[in-house]
Amino acid sequence: MTSHLGQSEGLLLEGDDIEENVLRIEDAADQLTRIQHEGDNLERQVSTSNHLSAENVVEFSQVKKFEDFKVVVNNINIDSEISEDTRLKYYEMCRSRNAYLHELEEPGLNYTLIAGAIKETVKIADGIKAATLATGRDVLEVWDRTLIGVGHFGMEVGFLRGRLSELIRLCEAAELVAGKEKEKAIAEVEMKHLLYKLSKVSLVIKNLDEEIKTHNGGERVEEVFKNVASADW
Repeated sequence: MTSHLGQSEGLLLEGDDIEENVLRIEDAADQLTRIQHEGDNLERQVSTSNHLSAENVVEFSQVKKFEDFKVVVNNINIDSEISEDTRLKYYEMCRSRNAYLHELEEPGLNYTLIAGAIKETVKIADGIKAATLATGRDVLEVWDRTLIGVGHFGMEVGFLRGRLSELIRLCEAAELVAGKEKEKAIAEVEMKHLLYKLSKVSLVIKNLDEEIKTHNGGERVEEVFKNVASADW
């Protein structure tokens, strides 16, 4: 049985631009919300045949290596619902917190929803680890909204949201700095323009001063005028 959330495989694909990734992640967020509402009406589906089997939960403190790690939901082992690579990453995340991240599972939820929530959590964790400033605040905020949806399935994702909150704060700071740098660049261009105009005006003043001295002959015009006017006939 495949997970409903598993349909959003490839949340972030290498080579895709940020806009496409945002749309892909927003689809995943919408899907989480939709499944959350559907989950309220779903009755628990338990199967102890085929690839699923009943199993008691082992305290995480007793799990010493990956081979001992089992993903159990409501006493049902759902390892077969999750790829080994995803389970390994999930194990490393649980080990870093020293607890199962799905310990807060809600009785009655379809186990496939929990499997899907685990997959989305791992994908977003991978995205966070690979994030750069170029990833953008919008993408980080979409991840945060998706984690809110995942949290409704009982996943402990507070530490991931805390990391995202810090990254979003840093993005906002970077955006503020970028905005101020843009304003500074505009002001510098304007200053260069004003300095150019000032140099032209200074040159005009200098030329006029030289012309005034030439026509004055080094004397004050008013004195010359009075002398001419008062001279004897």
